[in-house]
Amino acid sequence: MPRKTKTPAHPSEAKGGAGSRRDEILVIATRLFAEKGFEATTMRDIGDAAGILPGSLYHHFAAKEDILDELLSGFVAQLAPSYEAIVAGHSDARAALRALIVEALEESLDHSSAMSIISHERKFFSTSARFGYVEEALQDVNRIWYGVLQDGVRRGVFRADLNLNLALRLVLSFILSTALWYRRNSHYARDDVIKTQIDLILNGIETGAG
Repeated sequence: MPRKTKTPAHPSEAKGGAGSRRDEILVIATRLFAEKGFEATTMRDIGDAAGILPGSLYHHFAAKEDILDELLSGFVAQLAPSYEAIVAGHSDARAALRALIVEALEESLDHSSAMSIISHERKFFSTSARFGYVEEALQDVNRIWYGVLQDGVRRGVFRADLNLNLALRLVLSFILSTALWYRRNSHYARDDVIKTQIDLILNGIETGAG
């Protein structure tokens, strides 16, 4: 099945990095938010990194919240529908989980900075009226994945003694951490990273010989 077109975390991803000045600001802000944290990053920080005066920056964005909203809204909105479509296309829980892992890894590798922001700013998103949609989307994602795990347990595909909430949290954290170190050290082939992680999650590392 060919991969569907992704909604980019910011416009420059769709333009090969050769976007407008506004797109350049979005790229720089994404990096700063991921590295320093959203609340610790100021509009001055963004302007200085972009090499533009505050007045020019405010011409494009009235506040850093506007930048963050543009960075995340489209990306976050397609997460749950993407996972729901995957589950609907698989009647087998193991195959559905495998496809969810592949999708999540590809999303995380393609948008590692956005995923880092979402992960590190979870507390902020959960208390912000403007960004409540982020927390709602993440809850939808958890519901979809948890449903697949539950279905697998019911069908005898997954172990009945698993703490499913904890298992889900660890799997998603594993995926996120993979994207973060891969962004910094990507000498491994992308397909090998995805294949190995799926194998570890679904099959473990023991041979069963002991």
